[in-house]
Amino acid sequence: MNPERLRRVEELYFRMLELSAVERERALGSVCADDAGLAREVRVLLAHDTRVGGFLESPALGAGFAVSGATTPDELVGTVAGRYRLDARLASGGMGTVYRATRDGEFTQHVAIKVVKRGMDTDEILRRFRAERQTLAALSHPNIAGVIDGGALPDGRPYLVMEFVDGVPIDQYCDQHSLKIEERLAIFRVVCDAVGYAHQRLVVHRDLKPANILVTPAGIPKLLDFGIAKVLSNADVPHTTMTTVQERRLTPEYASPEQITGRPVTTAADVHSLGVILYELLSGTRPYHFETRTTSEIERVITESEPPLPSTAVARAPASPTNPADASRATVSPPPGLLRSTAPDHLRRSLRGDLDTIVMTAMRKDPQRRYPTVEQLAADIDRYLRDLPISARKDTLSYRVAKFVRRNTAATLVASVAVLALAAVVTTVFWQARIAARERDAAFDARDQAEAINAFLQEMLRSADPSRHAGDVSVRELLDETAGRISNELADRPLTQASIRNTLGATYLSLGLYDEAESHLRAAYQQRVSLLGEGHHDVAESKHDLAALLYAKGKYPEAETLLREAMEVFRTIRGDHNADTARVASSLGAVLRAQNRLDEAERFHRESLAARMKMGNPESPEVAESLNNLGGVLRQQGKLSEAEDAVRRSLEIRRHVLGEEHPLTAQGYANLAVMTYALGKADEAERMFRRAIEIEEKVLAPDHPELATTLHSLSFVLVNRKDYAGAIPLIERAVVAREQTLGASDPRSIQVRLFLASTLRLAGRFGESERVLGMAVEHARVDAVPQELRAKLDEELELLRRARTGSPLEGSK
Repeated sequence: MNPERLRRVEELYFRMLELSAVERERALGSVCADDAGLAREVRVLLAHDTRVGGFLESPALGAGFAVSGATTPDELVGTVAGRYRLDARLASGGMGTVYRATRDGEFTQHVAIKVVKRGMDTDEILRRFRAERQTLAALSHPNIAGVIDGGALPDGRPYLVMEFVDGVPIDQYCDQHSLKIEERLAIFRVVCDAVGYAHQRLVVHRDLKPANILVTPAGIPKLLDFGIAKVLSNADVPHTTMTTVQERRLTPEYASPEQITGRPVTTAADVHSLGVILYELLSGTRPYHFETRTTSEIERVITESEPPLPSTAVARAPASPTNPADASRATVSPPPGLLRSTAPDHLRRSLRGDLDTIVMTAMRKDPQRRYPTVEQLAADIDRYLRDLPISARKDTLSYRVAKFVRRNTAATLVASVAVLALAAVVTTVFWQARIAARERDAAFDARDQAEAINAFLQEMLRSADPSRHAGDVSVRELLDETAGRISNELADRPLTQASIRNTLGATYLSLGLYDEAESHLRAAYQQRVSLLGEGHHDVAESKHDLAALLYAKGKYPEAETLLREAMEVFRTIRGDHNADTARVASSLGAVLRAQNRLDEAERFHRESLAARMKMGNPESPEVAESLNNLGGVLRQQGKLSEAEDAVRRSLEIRRHVLGEEHPLTAQGYANLAVMTYALGKADEAERMFRRAIEIEEKVLAPDHPELATTLHSLSFVLVNRKDYAGAIPLIERAVVAREQTLGASDPRSIQVRLFLASTLRLAGRFGESERVLGMAVEHARVDAVPQELRAKLDEELELLRRARTGSPLEGSK
């Protein structure tokens, strides 16, 4: 079928959708009188009724979910997908069906499961599911509905298990609660944070719209379907044009011009979609409307037509839905001003100027002329809410003066009354203009930096294109390639270079690659200090991340110093209850615990937990982290019952939010195993340690420090049971992992090797014990090894000598 034929079929298909069955036949008979084949092709599409929607455009999950109108029984309802029972069908689309499901077990968990329809279960789709699942599960953010699990039904169809969100689409929530403009901006600002978080992890949503942003009854927005479009669409093909109904994996009203025309999609597409959503939240109408919804019309409207400013559009009555899928939501709406708790004229005045500019900048046709990142869009919203100049607007003197007057209304009025104060007013205005200029310059510097980061990351993503390599590109290879290019390509942008270095360092750290991490984190810190000064937010961020590395390497006093300095900066800039301060408090508690300063550690962990609970979601991964860390301190203080409760709750949250196969879930199992062992529940502890290892072997590298720690812990349980044969292989693996990551002369590596020598001795394998112990003694000759560890080595040598000669042990020996 040639392109012209396809366009003709599609055009007729959409025209026929609006007619009854009888009218369709009459119209097709008239239009296709000379082309029976054309009529047959249109009838096939109508019979399947795939519409423009589909699997990726399923209504949002939760109480606001539009229940499928189909009345025919569903063969999957009542069946089981993995560990989940499918309870009810929620919605269906051209690509698949969404079900509400329940997992029964230690705790009941309600989820949403998306099942791909027959015909989509190809080897390629299955490969993408496997490749993407871990990426999506790693999106651990309180405002992103995470992917929990995935798999395939017995018939081979893949499915994804999603967090079930009880909420309504963001536009409905704002209207139902008659939120003011500032309140709508506050919720939208949270959405921007979530999207920005995903972008930093190289995940582009591609289908942002109100139906994919639910707001819970508590007012917490949750983003749905992150990255699913990449899983199911032909994402690896660089130039895919939107030619047929079946290829549409987007919602035209919110899609960017580059998506519509099939150009490469970057994070700029999400910025455009956010602009459209903000347009609708503020004005009460969509910027784009379609009559026929043919490909040619959609492309023309999105790529060529300029929508009216939001302040102009607000004068119009809310438009009826142009997407047939939205017809069920169509109601007679009150005026937009009433829904925003203000008079229509006041609403127009509120939108005119800065908000018009912010929205239209985000929606520009050319991706290069939009906000370069979501963070910059969010920053301008923050500036608007604080009555500061926005970076997207031409910064004239009159504009800065207007901002000054609005921020200082009373002072300006008093000054205008007193003629003698006129000179002082003029002086103040020019002083404020200089302040605003500095703010503007800072905003533009930040925007330039973000643009450079965005461009660099886009090229980094392109370097992972399979077409450029013989095989798949690993995360390590991508990091190494990026690290090798950063010095030369960004030499003229030191702040941009520092930001990317810091991200690289943090990523290397998460992989357990400490030397590479330290190189980048220290370089980023030094660059930021020299360019920004000690009191800057980014410098404090670098101090925190560098402290995390030092903690991992056992350099606790250095880590503590950096964390206390970062805490002072964040409290000065942001106060006590925010994500930055809570994160540093949690890290500082961990460092203090490692130094056995338990009372101080408990105080900081409780501060972190209180701040995170106050910030919103009590079941966020951040709350789970604080509970986990607090439980560890309580255990060392001997408060075992309270400690067990905290760690169990932490694991419960992680299993619910992150899913089973996640590094933090494995950590939760391991920590709860330590807790239960301390309570004398050795069998339960062993089961949990083994479950943690099972997960870590799937999601972590063989030499990862976390896996080494869990192997060591389980071996300790087995040694105490005199199961030396079971313990020795685990300790050997832990030794290899420790030495590869930390080096053979690190005290922690020597400690594990000492434990291996001791276990071999207890097992009667004296020759092997002597060999292992001799290597530990040799590695311990460096100055960094504490004297008490050397004493333990000497003690083990004596124990081995007595065991070989059969000499009796003295006293406690």
